[in-house]
Amino acid sequence: MRIQSLFFATAAAALLSGSALAADLTPRPPVVVPDEWLLTLGVGAGVQNQFPGSKTYTAVPLGQITRWHSNEPAPFIALDDGFTLDLFDYGPFKAGPVARYISRRGLSDGNGAFFGMHNVGWSAELGGFVEYWFANVIRAHLEVTQAVNGNKGLEANLSIDGVYRTGPWTFSAGPRLGYGDTPFMAAYFSVNPIEAALNGRVTPYSASGGLDTVGGVLQARYDFNRSWNVIGYGGYNRLIGDAGASPIPNRLGSKDEFKGGATINYTFAWGGLGILGF
Repeated sequence: MRIQSLFFATAAAALLSGSALAADLTPRPPVVVPDEWLLTLGVGAGVQNQFPGSKTYTAVPLGQITRWHSNEPAPFIALDDGFTLDLFDYGPFKAGPVARYISRRGLSDGNGAFFGMHNVGWSAELGGFVEYWFANVIRAHLEVTQAVNGNKGLEANLSIDGVYRTGPWTFSAGPRLGYGDTPFMAAYFSVNPIEAALNGRVTPYSASGGLDTVGGVLQARYDFNRSWNVIGYGGYNRLIGDAGASPIPNRLGSKDEFKGGATINYTFAWGGLGILGF
């Protein structure tokens, strides 16, 4: 009786163990937290003209901080945007602060042709952006920034992107348009008589505020998984208006501006700071 009881007990344990193992091997749907906040952080580097009107190039940091809902598609980021932070997100509308950086203009790093011209210190530009999506396939993005040092001018940059998503890929392309006020334009494109005499290659010129660049950008993004992705882009701008007519880009620098770069980006669940809902 003891041997028989032991046999039945062992058999029952084996059946229970097998059932548990089978249950462990059965695929389960992932647990999805509805409307959870996610945070995407991105870092990378790019190359662009050292300053407006130059023909030399410099490396610049690229990055992003994006907050979004888990029940939404992954947000689209254009790498030629300024450094933005989405604080307001209401469906197709977004807004928040933005920052931009322009390297100093001087004689170093291959800019000896600018001899006699006034230097322009490096410029930190701070401001805000607004963004609106049309049918989730066309993005209009406007940034307005004021330099707190350096050129001391105001800039506005408008970008429009058509976005196409297929599998792990996201492709985008669209035009770019730039504006600079008179202090911004004068800093980079005006020439006074003394500078013209010292340099010898340019004539006096006074630049006023207005549209200064027109161009376009191509970009591609690849998602390795829900947490990691990489983005790469390339673009071109052409100086127009008073900027394009200035003797500075025509004789000392260049009217053509090329840019490009890449970032790696990581997304994780974000519990927030508990301040004003963020």
